[in-house]
Amino acid sequence: MLLRTWLPYDWTPRSEAYFVFPLAQGTPGKQCGLAATGVYQPSLRSPWLAAEAVIRLDERGHILKFNPMAEKLSGMSSVEAEGKDVDDVFRLVYSDNGRRFSLQHYLAGEHADFHHVLALKNSQGDEYQVSVALSTVPGGNGDRRTTVMVLSDVTKEHALASEVTHRETHNVLTDLPNQDLIVKRLRNALARASMNGKSLAVVYLDIDYFSKINEARGIEVGNHLLQAVADKLSDFLGEKVDIGHIGGDEFLLVLEEHKIDRSLEDMVGLIFRSVRPPPTSF
Repeated sequence: MLLRTWLPYDWTPRSEAYFVFPLAQGTPGKQCGLAATGVYQPSLRSPWLAAEAVIRLDERGHILKFNPMAEKLSGMSSVEAEGKDVDDVFRLVYSDNGRRFSLQHYLAGEHADFHHVLALKNSQGDEYQVSVALSTVPGGNGDRRTTVMVLSDVTKEHALASEVTHRETHNVLTDLPNQDLIVKRLRNALARASMNGKSLAVVYLDIDYFSKINEARGIEVGNHLLQAVADKLSDFLGEKVDIGHIGGDEFLLVLEEHKIDRSLEDMVGLIFRSVRPPPTSF
């Protein structure tokens, strides 16, 4: 089945994450944000901060001091880091696209408070996922403002969450996107096609006589066949086409015109020929 469409679609994926920053006036660890005034500023030696990397910055975003956990995450001693630009010591990037994240951009603003989860690669080549909390404390009586940045190592939690998400969105047998995920990707593709004036194709593919193969050869052989088809499609198409295993012996493919180097009709023909078994296979 081949579907060409320019239908508009207004669905936009959104993902939000909220993180709690415990540095506030009152009981340490209380779940609340930093207040604009009366900020509780513990010593970098506070025992309840031992698991957090705490960095103090001047108004230019240069490092004044940080604690041992900050040394571990940065791969640099406090003495080495002192006076350096925070973006040079902590190279933070967005986890989803690898784009560089600039702390200086936030420090230059009037209100620099924020919370993010980002990827960090330090000077030693170690990589972490970190929760980043930044709060700027206004100076008083002529004092310059200072900024406190807290990094929490959430690498294990992030990996676990990614694994859980992957299991929820992928077929267990073939490890291809399941029906829910491929439908979301189709909606995104429809939106892009409408916005860019391009066409796309949606291909539904199933395996002829699959139930008879299961009955004659057993479920294990049927499962191997599904895995073989999934591997063949993935190897042949790479990242050019979104492939989903929507259940049983059914696959759904989303072909976007701008991602392939030939016509949609030719590509669909190549797909079917690539997975067609020899007549004597079963």
